Order: sequence, then structure tokens, then C-alpha cells
Amino acid sequence: MSSLLRKKIFLCYIIITAIVLFLTVVMVNERFRFRRFEGVINETNYARENIHKAHLYITRLATLGESVIAWDESDYNRYHYQRLKTDSILLELKSGCGNFLRPIQIDSLRVLLETKETHLFRIMKAVQSWVESDSLLANELPALATQTVRIKTITQKKKGIAGLFGKKETVQVPYITNEIQDFNKRLTSARDLRNNQMEIYVDSLRLQNRLLNHKLYDFVSSLDNQIQQSFTEQYQEITETRWKSFRLFAIVISIVIVLFVISFFIILSDLRKEEKIKVKLQQSVQENEDLLEMRKRIILTVSHDIRGPLGNIHNCADLASQTREKKKREPYLEDIRHSCHHILHLVNDLMDAYRINEAGDLRNDTPFYLDRFLQRISDEFSRKAVAKALYLQSEHQNSSFVVKGDADKLEQVLANLLTNAIKFTPSGTISFYSKYLEGKLHIEIRDTGIGMDEETQKRIFAPFERAAQNVNSEGFGLGLFLTKGLVKVLNGIITVESAPGKGSIFRLEIPLPETDELVEEDKPDSDSITILPKNVLVVDDDPILLKIAEDMLGRKGVSCTTCMNFQEVVAALGKSDYDIVLTDLQMPDTDGFALLRLLRNSDIGNSKTIPIAVMTARGDSNTDIYEKEGFVGCIHKPFNIHALLTFLSSVMSQAKVSDAGEFDFSRLLEGTDDNMHMLSLVVDESRKELEDLESALKDDNREVMRKTIHRMIPVWEMLGKEYLLRDFQERLHDMDSSDEFICEHAIQIIEWVKKLIEETEKELRKYENTDC
Repeated sequence: MSSLLRKKIFLCYIIITAIVLFLTVVMVNERFRFRRFEGVINETNYARENIHKAHLYITRLATLGESVIAWDESDYNRYHYQRLKTDSILLELKSGCGNFLRPIQIDSLRVLLETKETHLFRIMKAVQSWVESDSLLANELPALATQTVRIKTITQKKKGIAGLFGKKETVQVPYITNEIQDFNKRLTSARDLRNNQMEIYVDSLRLQNRLLNHKLYDFVSSLDNQIQQSFTEQYQEITETRWKSFRLFAIVISIVIVLFVISFFIILSDLRKEEKIKVKLQQSVQENEDLLEMRKRIILTVSHDIRGPLGNIHNCADLASQTREKKKREPYLEDIRHSCHHILHLVNDLMDAYRINEAGDLRNDTPFYLDRFLQRISDEFSRKAVAKALYLQSEHQNSSFVVKGDADKLEQVLANLLTNAIKFTPSGTISFYSKYLEGKLHIEIRDTGIGMDEETQKRIFAPFERAAQNVNSEGFGLGLFLTKGLVKVLNGIITVESAPGKGSIFRLEIPLPETDELVEEDKPDSDSITILPKNVLVVDDDPILLKIAEDMLGRKGVSCTTCMNFQEVVAALGKSDYDIVLTDLQMPDTDGFALLRLLRNSDIGNSKTIPIAVMTARGDSNTDIYEKEGFVGCIHKPFNIHALLTFLSSVMSQAKVSDAGEFDFSRLLEGTDDNMHMLSLVVDESRKELEDLESALKDDNREVMRKTIHRMIPVWEMLGKEYLLRDFQERLHDMDSSDEFICEHAIQIIEWVKKLIEETEKELRKYENTDC
């Protein structure tokens, strides 16, 4: 386990310990808080019990007070005792429930109860007085009436029939005297007055008692509501606190879980990284072992396949040097050329393998005719098959399309497969079938050769592998390795099917989208030698190459000065001006980049303006970097005399164009004797093309622009500016290009046409002045 992983695990333990301590502190704090709430709850319950008891006693007092009319002294004493008991409960409530009730409220309640008792006592006394007065009247009035009543004798008719006949009888009749009547009137009047006063007093007492009861009820209800509200607030606070505690615990637990998960994944990620590192180390070890094995095979292959041709070159050179007759010496020289070509082919294969395997390869997609492409390959390899007494059958279905793709790489793939088919087929036939379907080219190459077993099929696409060791074949065994790499670059698929003695079948599937772009016409020979420099300075640390370059240029009448280091270059430039410097890129003391900087920053002859080109043996084909640094071009070693002269001619042509103007008229005029007529035609045609482009731009007519640009390309190719039209032509065929974008490019092309007319007229005036 690495120290970093240990530190992370230790840090996780520290975090977990801190979280546990935090949880402990939180739990203790919550415990104290809940204990405080338990005390509040107990106090609230105690207050509610006392208030309920006080309410019960007050209700009892109210019940007892309802029967005040029938009270006697014992009833009042019982009510008084109950009121004192209620008062003691209120005093206890006042002292024990100060957090819920205000003491002034308790005192107000006690005063109301005491006032009510006073009112009830007065009502009782009034009722008792009323009853005593009634009893007094009831007892004394009959006796007084008896004393005041008199008896008198009167004669009256008898009742009944006797009375009808006039019979009479004597009876005694009581009568009231005037004194008793007067007394009765006075007594009745006094009683009525007393009763009225008593009723008024009793009604007043009852009204006051009713108001007192109403106030008492409101006050008790207010106390009850107040204690209920206080209890509700306490309960809500407790509930909210519990919910906060729950949320706090939930958050803390969630954080703990998240931290545990994060820690788990961090540790798991580290373990996986370590596992991946181990796997990568194992892969690196395996790759190193494979590289060591490949290096051995490369050394063995190179020493075997290059040592033989080099020995042949050495022996042929010895024999040629000892042979004076040209006819006898020529075969030796031919063998030397053949061996050199063979070695160069092997080295190119190695560079192609490096470029695909290490540096990668870029596609160069261009439109081409699919049927012409396939037919050309069929014709070429049909001749090669016939030369080996084989028959090549070819059939290409549905191929009459213009497609866009890298035709050069596809041709290299087909060439490798067909070459192998011819090479490993002693006798019989070779079939080359293709079919274009849904934007893909399906290819099948069959042969009736020696075939391959399953083990051979697994390794044929590896570098430095030969399918048949018993077949004498040139090369390093890189053909199928390069083929597979090129197919990958083309986004295609390659499969093989074979059996020993039954031949092989290679199948390809290459995406080639159909396009309506115009196919680029065959360019004129760009390798024609037109302008050569008069004085060349060649810089290299290889004296043999310097001698070869000097002889190659001397045969064409070009003066060549050779240098092997900086000092010689400075001395040569100080003595004479040169048209171009051709320098090697890698030299022991310095390199081509340093030489370029030295010459551009010095003032030796024409060092600041002289064109400087590169000679290099690198096979990466990345020449853009040289042009960005300031070189005018690059030529790859080894090169022959034609390649060297062509390269120098192209460089000098570019230099002449840059000095004369934007357009080079040399190639246009080299094939005609009437330069003025040719230049006049260019001016007239350019004016027509200018009118067509301006009209098409005004109407936004892309079709007219395409036709006009297509008509302009041949002349502009000879003028060295066809790349401007090619780029605009591609934009015109791209349906995704916006109108604004096309308009901007069209305006640029119009400006170039105007510049062409201007320079052509200027060139025409030179010839007119000469004729005069």
C-alpha cells in the first residue's frame, strides 16, 4: 500500500473520529435540552392541575350561590368555608404558577369571589327579613282581627219555603268596625311598600350577583385560555425542538454516510488506480519485451535483407572500376542501380511503418471517378499477372460514381493485396471483384495460391512477418502491416479467409461517400525544368553528397560551391552572391535552423534575402514546419539529378514570381511564339469572367460561379494561382456554406481577377515597348 493511500485512510479515520465526537456533543446537548423541557412540561402539568382544581372549586361556589334564597346561617357558613378553601388554592396557584399566570390576575379573582360572598350574604339577610315580616303578619293579624270584630242581632226572612210564607228568624252577624278596616288598610299599604322595596333590593342583589358571576366566568375562562395558550406554545416549542433535533441528526447522519461513501470511493479509486498502474506496468513490461523482440527481428531482418544488396553494390563497384569497356561495365552499374532501388524500397517501407505506427497518417480526400480508378488498377495488375502466367479476373459493379476519398492510400492497399496475391500464387487465377453500395466500396480479392493456416492468419498483420517462409520474396514482411494501418486510416474494415492449398480471400469495406464535386483534371507536368539558378551554395557534412550535388549541377551548367560548416558558409557568402542556399538539416556542429537564423540576422552579401532550402533524410513528410520557419522548400534524400533540378527550378520560379508580381507568366508563354496575342487573350477572357462573376454575385447564382471558376482553372494553373480557385470551388460545392461566406470569397476572387488583368496589361506593355 502506497504512503499516499495510507495518508488518505488516516485522514478518513480522523474525520470519522471528529464526526463521532461531534455526534456525542450533540447528543449530550440534546439530552440537557430535553431535561429542561421535561421540567417545563411538569410545571405546565402542575399548573393545569391547580387551575383545574381552582376551576372546580369556583364552579362549586357558583352552584352553592344559586340557592342563596333558601340559605340559612349554616348554608352561608358552608359557602364561606368553601370560598376560603378556594382562596387558599388560588394563593397556592399564585405562588406556584407565576410563569403562566400574572399575580394581579389571581388577586383580581380573589377579590371577585370575596365580593360575591358579600352580595350573597346580603341577599340571604334580605330574604330572611322578608320571611320574618310575612310570618309576623300571618301570626298577629288574626288576633287583632278577633279583638276588633263585634256581634249584632238581626231579624231576617227564613231561607226556603218558610221564607216565602213570611216566616222570620233572629240571627247574630259579626261586623268589622272602622278601626280594623283602617288598620287593615294601613297594614296592607305598608306590606305592599315593603314587598316592593324588598323585591327591588333582591332584584338589585340578584343583578349584581349575575354580573359578578359573569365577570367571574369571563375571568376564569380568560385564565383557562391563557394557561391553554401557554401550554400550546410550550408544546409547539417542544415539538419544533424535537423536529430540529431530528433534522440535525438526519443531516449529521447523512453527512456521515456521504463521507463514508466518498471515503470508500476515494480508497476504491486509489486501489483501482494502483491496479491500473500495475496493469500498465505489466503492459509496459510486455511492450518492452515485444520491442526488444522486434528490435532483434529488425536487426536480423535488416542485416539479412540489406547486407546482401550492399555486398552486391560493393562487388559490382569493384568490378565496374576494373572494367574499361563500357558495354561490359554497364551491367555492373545496372546491378548497382537495382540494388540501390531495392534498399530504398525497404527503407521506405520502414518509414511508412513508422509513420503509421508512431506518428499516424493523415488523409487527403479528393473527388475521383471510381470506375476509372478501379479499371486502371485492374489493367495494371492484369499485365503483372500475365507476366507470371496468371489470369486476373476483374468485375466492378455499380461503380459509375464520383466519390470522395483518399485515392492514393486506397490504391496502395489494393496494390499490396494484389501484389501478394500474384506473389503467392504459383499458378491459377486471381479474382478482383468490387461493388459500390450505400456509400461503401466492397472489395474481394481471391487467389488460388498456397493459402494459410489459422496460426498464420493470426500473425500476418504483424510487422516483420512473412506468410510463407519457403517463398522467396523481397521486403521486410511489412506489406500487410501497412495495409491494415492504411485501412484503419480510411475508416475501413479488412478480413481474411484462407486454408492451406486452397488460396486466400481478402475482403475490404471502405467508406467512400458519393459527391457532386468536380474531379480535379490532370495537372500539367509540374516537374518540367524551366528556370535554374546560376550559382548555388550547398551545405552538408557528407563530402560524398557534396561531390554528387556538385557533379549533378555542373552537368547542367550550374555553378556549385560546397561547404561543410558555418565558417565556410560565411566565407563563401562574403566572396560572392548566390541564387540559393541548399543546406542539410542535421549536421554535427549545427543544424539548418541555426544556419537560417544566422544568415537572416547577419549582413554578409545577400544573406538576408537569399532563398534557403532544406535537404533532409527524414521520412515524416512534415514539410510545413520548414516553410513556417522561413525555408523556401524541402527535398528529401536520396534524390537523383532530375529531382534536384526540378526542385531548384520550382524554387527559382517561386522566387521570380515573388519578385515580378503575383502571377507567373513564364509557363503560359513558353508554348507560344506570339506572346502579345496570348496576353491579349488572357485580358479579354479575364474581363468576361469578371463580368460573369460580378453578375452571378449580384444574383447569388452559384451555378454560374461554378461554371466560371471551372473555366478559369486551366489558365490559373499555368499562372501558379489555381489553389485560390480550388478552395473557392470546394466552397461552392459545399451545400452547408452560407451565402455570406460565398459572397466574401467571391469578392476576393473578383479582386484577384482585377489584379490579373492589371498585371497582364502591364506585362503586355513590356512587349509593346520592345516591338517599338
